[in-house]
Amino acid sequence: DVGPAMHSLGKYYLNGTGVVKDAKTAAHWFKQSVETGYTLAMYELARLYLDGYGVKQDDQEGLKLMEAAAIDEIDAAQYELGLYYKKLGALDQAELWLKKAQINNHPDATDALSDLRNNNKDIDT
Repeated sequence: DVGPAMHSLGKYYLNGTGVVKDAKTAAHWFKQSVETGYTLAMYELARLYLDGYGVKQDDQEGLKLMEAAAIDEIDAAQYELGLYYKKLGALDQAELWLKKAQINNHPDATDALSDLRNNNKDIDT
């Protein structure tokens, strides 16, 4: 499958590993990888869209890709969605995604979930 290879190329360009750092080229390779259905590339491309890094900022596209990656069990996507919904004040959604990230062993999810619950006593534990 070429999806993981294209994702790796995107990471190389994003980080400047062995190549000149180039966010636009990274986005190109992530898009190619996403077209193969490679979920981790969805997460990486979502971050670029949300940050407007290497692509025109597009929150709608970024969230669509982030949610697709989260549904496909990418713990980092679940964690970031949890933080996003917390920031919006959508606490039930925040808790849902942070719990999923915790189940998938995201290293910061337990602390984020605890913080969410401690600062919002109306959330069921």
